[in-house]
Formats: sequence, C-alpha cells, structure tokens
Amino acid sequence: MSKPIKYFNSLKAYLSSEKFDVVHVNGNSTTMAVELSAAKLAGINKRIAHSHNTTTEHPIVNKILRPLFEVCVNGRVACNEAAGKWLFRNSKFTVIPNGINLNDYFFSEYKRRAYRQKLRVKDDDILLGHVGEFNYQKNQIFLVNLIKKLPSNYKLILIGKGEKLDGVKKEVDKLNVKDRVIFTGVINNVSDYLNAIDVLTLPSHFEGQPFVLVEAATTGLNCVVSGNVLKK
Repeated sequence: MSKPIKYFNSLKAYLSSEKFDVVHVNGNSTTMAVELSAAKLAGINKRIAHSHNTTTEHPIVNKILRPLFEVCVNGRVACNEAAGKWLFRNSKFTVIPNGINLNDYFFSEYKRRAYRQKLRVKDDDILLGHVGEFNYQKNQIFLVNLIKKLPSNYKLILIGKGEKLDGVKKEVDKLNVKDRVIFTGVINNVSDYLNAIDVLTLPSHFEGQPFVLVEAATTGLNCVVSGNVLKK
C-alpha cells in the first residue's frame, strides 16, 4: 500500500456514503485494522475479520496494530482452526472452510489437449504447476531450482504476479531453464489451465487453507505440497 492515508480516507468516505450494514475483511494479520477502523468510523456496526493464514510476513506491524484491531473487530471468521487461533488468539471465532464451485473444476480431456497445445507442452512432457502470488510465502524460487535438477521432459508453469516475479525470472535465466518454465501472469481462467497440469506443487513457507489445493484436488491432480501446508 503506497499511500495508506489516502487509501484510508477514500475507504472511509466510500463506506460512509453507501451506508453498509456489514464490512467483511479477508486477510492474515492485524493489518486488517486499517479497513476495520475505517468501517468503525463510518458507523458500520458489524465488522468481520476473516483469517486465511497462520502467520504473516510483517510481524512487527502485526504487533503494533494489534490493539487497534481488537478495538475495531466484532466478528471473527477463519478458514480453519489454526488460522483462527493464530489471529484471534483466545477470542471465539467461526470456522468456514474455503469452498469452490465444483462444476468449474471438473477435469476435461478436451481442455487438457487444447491448453497443452497452447502452451506447447508435448504429450510425454510432465507439467508441474503453481498458482499464487510471487512472494516469500509461496516460494516459487524453490520450483525453479527443482526444475533444473529434473529430466528435460519436466516443465513448469507459474501462474500469478507479485513482488518476487522479477527475481524468479532472473533465476530462470541464471539456471538456463527459460525453455522449460512458463510464466502466464494473472489469468481469469485458472480452472482451464489446471487441466493441462500433471502435478500441482505448493512449496510454501506457510499456508492457511489454500484455495488452489482444493481446486486442484477437484480437478483430479496429483498434489505435492510442503510440510508447512496444514493437513486440515
């Protein structure tokens, strides 16, 4: 957030003008206090924080904003028990597991052939896939180093964008695996691309309950995940 004061003032003005009954904020730390405090000042009575992870990359900010967060939040929801206990500590919260529209993620042989052809992936290639923001948490750099060690028929598709994207691309160039790694950027039809993938990989440093794991499992993909991804 490059201009937090401007963002806060604009959000508060918008919330005040629309007269909402409820504000529901998704996040993984007490930085949600920014939106929740704007909602409180706008006179919104129900202010829900929804926890989606089990740690944060900004522990100092998380500690500083804790008092404001506690004052402003009056509804607590989490994707699982661990995410709830991480953010809400001893306060009561409701668990709502992440859900998807199953019809969007059923496997399609037609889409598999079409998208592998689009990506120039051969029938005997093994396509590893990852979906997520390029940041420390998601750890895409691990996959780039992994693909270097695997046989040449292993390819990697990385879907998303983020602050670590340029660094990952530089590592691809450094390891000379540019012809084996596909960057798609942000796409709005992830479900279609999942059909082309053979193995969904998730080498995250930490996770709550990642949507993409639910989506990949629904598509019928084999999934290889780090020990930092919660089993429940």
